[in-house]
Amino acid sequence: MWYVDLDKNFILQKLYDDVPELTKIEIGAIKLENAGRRISIHFELPVYANHPPQNWIDSGYNTVYVIMNFVDIQELSVHSQQPPYHGDITINFDKENLFDIQVHGTVEMSFKAADGMIQEISGYMKDLSRSIYDI
Repeated sequence: MWYVDLDKNFILQKLYDDVPELTKIEIGAIKLENAGRRISIHFELPVYANHPPQNWIDSGYNTVYVIMNFVDIQELSVHSQQPPYHGDITINFDKENLFDIQVHGTVEMSFKAADGMIQEISGYMKDLSRSIYDI
């Protein structure tokens, strides 16, 4: 359960009966901020929410978008191929009790962080007739 140790994870638990794993996800952005001391990962969850807010239902949203922030970054490694970026994200703890984040797919990234949080969760309407895996 990738989200359990992230701050502000309660929103995910309200949206889902079982929060989906971060496999075969579309990665919208990876941002290095604050002179590299913070990394934000923006992505779509692979499954829509079981219990979306009423305003998402009224707007016809079908996709959940998440922004995670990690701070006090260590041991950053990044290699990318051509966009669009997609893949799997794993979040664990290492023996020093740091977050150990791995991204594997068309972008390969690994880093460690002292703290992590769900910065934002939003919904939107996506054209589901096309997948990034079809490109």
